Amino acid sequence: MTLDELYKNLPNGLHDAIVHSITVDYSKRQARFNLSVWVGDLDSKDEDAREAYRDGELILYDIGYYIVEAPDPSYLYYGTDNITIDTGNVKSLTMPPAVKLPPAQEGMFVNWIYVNEWNSFIYVASRSAELHWNKDK
Repeated sequence: MTLDELYKNLPNGLHDAIVHSITVDYSKRQARFNLSVWVGDLDSKDEDAREAYRDGELILYDIGYYIVEAPDPSYLYYGTDNITIDTGNVKSLTMPPAVKLPPAQEGMFVNWIYVNEWNSFIYVASRSAELHWNKDK
């Protein structure tokens, strides 16, 4: 599954997902995001149902690259416990990335991950993405 396909299968995509940690293992060519995904129903009158989150792990397999832009120095991101993100296909950007992206290998998808608290992007090329939900307590 691509990151775009995964996004479409979630009620709110990965919009406002809260990232608790990111691990990039270059020897395994994997990136793992421990996160809380916003699964709330925007049409609900119940605030708890609108603002519901579910914990899980997003795994990107066979990454070709993982590029992190420097945070915008005008954003005061120090001291935040977590970051919130959104994601999309690089082709959807209205302006080209601030960094030169290498060409992706055949069969890889290329996505941006926008980090709200940094006002900057992470760019990934990968062959597949999976989201595994944590067991509910």
